[in-house]
Amino acid sequence: MYGAAAGALQVTSAGTSGQLLVAGSGGVPVFVTVGGDTSLAADGTFTLALSGATAGTYGDGTHVPVVTVDAKGRITGVSNTLITGAAPTGSATGDLSGSFPSPTVSKINGTGLGSTTATAGNVLIADGSKLDNPLAEW
Repeated sequence: MYGAAAGALQVTSAGTSGQLLVAGSGGVPVFVTVGGDTSLAADGTFTLALSGATAGTYGDGTHVPVVTVDAKGRITGVSNTLITGAAPTGSATGDLSGSFPSPTVSKINGTGLGSTTATAGNVLIADGSKLDNPLAEW
């Protein structure tokens, strides 16, 4: 590339694979190699350097992501941390029924409770299909 007449367009040597032609001092074009956090392939594809974070989804019903950001605003690290200090929410499962934060015990080790509730000094007895308090009827 070379120029004439009104401007100072000049380049006397060809660039190498992966270089860019940019305006240098005084507007004179120069070939430069892309540096820093990227690279440039011969086909023009820019590739970002790895940031240190692993691609994926972070956080779930009991964990939140902890994100580390560098001075350039890039995410450089991510990890999960357990949520603590917050009461559970949502539907209860297993031996509990109802919803959090106030579920009720509806089973013991998977066996349903009868229609009566045990009181102080009484016991629950299994009848083969449920636990019941036979003393409550006395």
